[in-house]
Amino acid sequence: MPLMNVKGPLITGAADVCTVQPPRGMAAIGHIVHNTGPAALTLTDVSLIGAENLNLRAAYVLPISDQTSYILGTGTSEPEQEEAIAAWDSMTAAESFNLAAGSSANIVVVLDTGQAQEGTSRGLRIVYEQNRTEFASNASSAMTVAGRCF
Repeated sequence: MPLMNVKGPLITGAADVCTVQPPRGMAAIGHIVHNTGPAALTLTDVSLIGAENLNLRAAYVLPISDQTSYILGTGTSEPEQEEAIAAWDSMTAAESFNLAAGSSANIVVVLDTGQAQEGTSRGLRIVYEQNRTEFASNASSAMTVAGRCF
């Protein structure tokens, strides 16, 4: 496989996010991505950039379509609302997920601060393949999980 390319067809949004550690489950933050390429792409890895006291416990994909009524911005890995529970039930693991050309998805990361009161990350790195070429997209969305925001 050739060296990883940074410029590729996956477009990621950028917005700094602070979320409070939920009383149930772990903190979850969603990132919208869009495949601008001519072919499907396959996600191979999702990781945090510059994390301090913040651990990535899982990464999922919630596909976005005309029928999508729920997109996760911030929340919990153990929601109580019916719509959120249904969305979590429809998510699949990010690794090996195929995103069709012209399609968008909500990549949801589950985060944990361990014993720390607050954890941060400078962004999210998404590695993927398209037509046997590997790419990396760095979403420069700072994430903070804390006891209190602002």
